[in-house]
Amino acid sequence: MTQFGRALRAHTAIVENKRLSHVLRVVKAQQEIQKAPTVQTNSSKGGYEKRVR
Repeated sequence: MTQFGRALRAHTAIVENKRLSHVLRVVKAQQEIQKAPTVQTNSSKGGYEKRVR
């Protein structure tokens, strides 16, 4: 393998890593925008409200 071939492979790997890190940042930003689903109990689904004594 020539020195040029090794340098080209290293450059290609660096470029791929930069692209991957950009894609991962975009995905993370989209996931942060989406809100977490709210979990309701069976009582709250049915409209139950606790009464004051």
